[in-house]
Amino acid sequence: MNRRRFLGVACAAGAAAPFGALGRRAGSTPALPPSESIGAPPKPAPAHSVEAPPSMNLSVLTVEEPILYGKPTPAVIAIPRSMSPGARLPLAVLLPGGEHTMQRREQGCWGWWSDFHLAESIEAVHRGKLTSADLHGFASDAQIASLSSRLSTFRDMIVVTPFILRRQTELGPHGKMNLPFLRALVTRVRKDFPVLADREATGLAGVSAGALWALWLGAQLDDLFSTVVAVQPYTDGYEKTLTKVLKARKLPQRVRIVTSSGDKLHAPAVSFVEKMGKESVTLERETYAGPHAPEFAAGPGGFEVLATMSESLRFATASTPAPASVSASAPALPSATATAPASTPTPAPVPVAPRSHLWPFVALSALGVAAGVGLAALRCRRRD
Repeated sequence: MNRRRFLGVACAAGAAAPFGALGRRAGSTPALPPSESIGAPPKPAPAHSVEAPPSMNLSVLTVEEPILYGKPTPAVIAIPRSMSPGARLPLAVLLPGGEHTMQRREQGCWGWWSDFHLAESIEAVHRGKLTSADLHGFASDAQIASLSSRLSTFRDMIVVTPFILRRQTELGPHGKMNLPFLRALVTRVRKDFPVLADREATGLAGVSAGALWALWLGAQLDDLFSTVVAVQPYTDGYEKTLTKVLKARKLPQRVRIVTSSGDKLHAPAVSFVEKMGKESVTLERETYAGPHAPEFAAGPGGFEVLATMSESLRFATASTPAPASVSASAPALPSATATAPASTPTPAPVPVAPRSHLWPFVALSALGVAAGVGLAALRCRRRD
């Protein structure tokens, strides 16, 4: 092959090569079409509103204070339909999982209901004895019997599930906003809804990243919460931070950690509980089978939260006047029988494609094509 022919072939190859790289970064493997993707799990659908269960009214309240990045923040509130006029109940605040903290606020606050199926768990408790199916097969016969026994004396409570900001490598930045938000949320619920307004009647729980927040926020808000339940908590890498706030508490709390043997976070959580025990900080722990997944929160995780709150929170021994803004005959909730905000959710923004990082390849391709055409024309002219 002479030099002229070699240059022509090389230019043509250079012109074609960059086009094969379009759509992927240099050095990466070609992307497979969706039908050929290997082991790629489908992205979970966002949390969403659900129908109210027979035993509860569901509605959405909004904390108007712009604490979380300058925006009002929603929470779902569930109030038992069987409440007597003038009665007040304990309050349980349940924080969402990590997936929900990365969704839109009006979606993430529904995570406990649409993904962890809390309404179904509450109905199962009212039905009576639990079954293996209720716990998604993650509990032994002894654990099922124990939970059934603990829940046999279950007492209704008011449940609030807010949106919060996600965890970061350092808890401080988002924690400095989640802390005052949680206090504002409890203050708002105590003011406008029929709850017992003292720490002995107020509990906090969470799942995964929400469980990490429950431990960290709950310890610093020990004047608000007497009981904390952490389901599959994300303790790995946060041990020093958690140790500091737990040891700094001024008031006693019941803290219960629920883990599962199939969870990658299980070993760090067990190690953390044992380390705290050696430092005279008592944390309860219960381990079930199962993976780190919504099914666990919908099974043992949710029932553990309900059982622990029912056991630990203070219930009124006599009727006390309801807040002035709440009707004595029924809880006066905004859209009390509705299961979603009255307004239509704002459509999700249309994604905008980022500027391509492949423009240098396109430019080289054009030069290669031009060079190839020029050489071909030169050969034709010389032949003529």
